[in-house]
Amino acid sequence: MFAKLQLSLEMKNFSNLYNLTQITMKTLILIRHAEADNSTPDKERRLTQAGISQAFKVGGFLSEKGLGLQKIFHSSAERTTMTAETVSDIIKLDESLLTSVDELYNASLGKFLEFVNSIDDSYDKVAVVGHNPAISYLAEYFVSGENIAFSPSQMACIHFDLENWSDLSQTLGKLEWFK
Repeated sequence: MFAKLQLSLEMKNFSNLYNLTQITMKTLILIRHAEADNSTPDKERRLTQAGISQAFKVGGFLSEKGLGLQKIFHSSAERTTMTAETVSDIIKLDESLLTSVDELYNASLGKFLEFVNSIDDSYDKVAVVGHNPAISYLAEYFVSGENIAFSPSQMACIHFDLENWSDLSQTLGKLEWFK
């Protein structure tokens, strides 16, 4: 009887330990759009040939990393749309998992943070394609104010030991890489 009770308690403790290890972690890939031309109104600017090449390289890098992105959000500007579509094609992410978010165009740090905090918690690994200066400010905000200045097509991978996007806040992220 004592052995059964002890075994039962050990199984319960193991089960609790197992549940603790199942805590999900959020991964946020921040991507600045690739190089764009300057000959049209800002929101309509398209990628240059160099920008298209940069977007392919971003997609190739993310494909090699095998991150298993579940969703890509991007601002409604043409250059972020083109960058996001190119990346999704290369990593073989279904087009239905791309979402244009008008609020990300010319967003302040506060608006960008508000958007990230509103991401559906069923997604654990997402990318956001956006613009400077907000994308640089957001990366710095999440990782202890490190100086992270995005050039066109640069990206940062930030991990959070949190279950909910709404819990993401200042200095809670860990910068895994910046490329």
